[in-house]
Amino acid sequence: MAVLRCVLKALKAASGILIVHEYGLHYGTLQASAPHMLALRYRSYHETIEGMGIAGVHMAVTEASGDAGYFGQGTSWLDDMIWYDGELMKNPYMIGCCAYQLGGAENWQALIPEWANYVATHPTPEIPPADELVFDRYELEDGTVLQRGNPALDFDLVGDRHVVAVYEKKKRRPSKHLPSNCRCGRLNARHA
Repeated sequence: MAVLRCVLKALKAASGILIVHEYGLHYGTLQASAPHMLALRYRSYHETIEGMGIAGVHMAVTEASGDAGYFGQGTSWLDDMIWYDGELMKNPYMIGCCAYQLGGAENWQALIPEWANYVATHPTPEIPPADELVFDRYELEDGTVLQRGNPALDFDLVGDRHVVAVYEKKKRRPSKHLPSNCRCGRLNARHA
């Protein structure tokens, strides 16, 4: 573990990107394989890295596909990739993925116009800069809060459960010197 920590610290210091591959394999789709830790397993890697005290490591999936690549599945393959893209966009540390593969036996070239339309109409959401975020809590995927306030892990889990670290936008103190044309009101918003 000491060697891994050293490598990850060097990766972060160099502004490197940790890359992984994710496939559906014998579960078929990425979505079907997610509960079995084939797709979306990058999240558990990232949680482990942050648990080691190394925050801010960016990741990318350099090969992703249902099954073991595209083999003419058509729009069902594309629907699976669209689901996967939506999951990737939930994680600000995730840069993106490369759908496997363009060229060779698993060529999804015929789907490029549909994929381009999806990408154009579903832009990546803007993520606030890291210095505007503050750790709020750890919770299970069902929303059950495990711990608030302190990012140091201080709880035990039984079984194979996903834990989500939730960061919120820092609250800014209101200025005491408001312009004369400013109307004050109260706005309650949740940023997660």
